[in-house]
Amino acid sequence: ERRLREHFSSRGAEVTDVRIMKTKEGRSRLFGFVGFRTPAEAEEARKYFARSFIDTSRISIEAAKSRGDATLARPWSRHSK
Repeated sequence: ERRLREHFSSRGAEVTDVRIMKTKEGRSRLFGFVGFRTPAEAEEARKYFARSFIDTSRISIEAAKSRGDATLARPWSRHSK
């Protein structure tokens, strides 16, 4: 999380929070969330860091959405609610 914070704050934007999602065993699920002070800073970071790399992992940036958001794609499983 420290490295992710440093990476995204390198352009001068204020990173407010960082969270890397992990499995129950504590291994990284290879995605996380980065929060910025303003939407303008978040948009600038998205434009600058999209398709960049940390070590050998490519960074893909998307805006986070709530679970009940109507714009989310429907689950493919027939067992999903």
